[in-house]
Parts: sequence; C-alpha cells; structure tokens
Amino acid sequence: PWPTGSVCDAASTPRAPKTRAGNCGTTVAGKNSNVSGSWTLDSEGELVTLGDCAERCLRRTPRCNFVSFSPSAPEGNDECSWYESCDLSELVRSQYHVARYRTLAMEDYVESGLPAAIAAK
Repeated sequence: PWPTGSVCDAASTPRAPKTRAGNCGTTVAGKNSNVSGSWTLDSEGELVTLGDCAERCLRRTPRCNFVSFSPSAPEGNDECSWYESCDLSELVRSQYHVARYRTLAMEDYVESGLPAAIAAK
C-alpha cells in the first residue's frame, strides 16, 4: 500500500472530469440572465481553457451548474457559456457543435479534485 498523501494516493490525485461533445443551448456573448450566460474568451490569458471556464463559473456565478466551452478560432467560437440546468442527454450536437463545444457538469468538475488542486497552487 502507498502511504497516505503520496503521489499515488487516488483520493488526493485530481482526475480529469468527464466532458461531453456539444453544448447546452444558445447564449448571447457577454449577456447573463438568471438561468444562463456567457463570457467571451480573452486575449489576456484569464479565460482560455475549459478549466478556466469552470473556475470562472465557480467564482462568479452561484447558479452555474454546467459550462459549455468552445476554444479560440479556427476551431471554435471563443466562448465560455454557463447554465443553471442542462439535459446532458439532449446537448446541441450538430456536426458544427460537436466539433467545437465541450460541456462539463460542475458537479463532476468539483468531484474531480481539480478546484482544490488549483487553489493549492
């Protein structure tokens, strides 16, 4: 057995949270409502990855339970969208959306251990 707290301790090692292809629905860049909203990715490096999108969701939006992320062009739309609710079995999955968006349940993100690992840095 590995000693508690070792690099191999599964309880303390973050795992990649499950993401799904597609997005939860339409949002308007820079507009937030009571149930959804979005942020445009920035060139200053604060919001450039799915992890950045999830962290912003945790810090800024108490109702954020899901995020859909599309990276910078040419592949994506420069967008981090948040949603209070989302049916993961009914994601917008057109060829366009599947190729450009990844969706993450915030519960999976928190359970992955990544927020704690990021906070410890």
